[in-house]
Amino acid sequence: MVARRTGHDVFRDLLGRITAGNPILTDRFYGTYSVIALLQMRGADALLQQHQVRRTDFRKGQRLSPRDHVGAWAKPKHCPYWLPRELFDAFPETPAVRELTGHNKVLERLHCKTPAMNGTKRWYACGPAT
Repeated sequence: MVARRTGHDVFRDLLGRITAGNPILTDRFYGTYSVIALLQMRGADALLQQHQVRRTDFRKGQRLSPRDHVGAWAKPKHCPYWLPRELFDAFPETPAVRELTGHNKVLERLHCKTPAMNGTKRWYACGPAT
């Protein structure tokens, strides 16, 4: 019998290869608190589509434009089944995540200080390095 692997199994395998400055682009399956916290801990630059159950209120947080802000996410009460509890406990209570919208999608952005992700039309969502 062949063991079935989930998207989180594959993500855990890839996580060890993600280092600071690596640009990561994912779909909405990975736009969760735990994945964002793991990527922030690794120092990765990331652009993720917002998970389908998360709602964004652009009136809250540090407003950058009408559809662009830096918001704080609340840490969930329960640790995901695929994540070691010790690692989950080390996550910040309220990580800051930049959220912006375009083309009817909400995107979540981390860091974006990698030269490949700045100053090009393809990576317009990251904006200039800070």
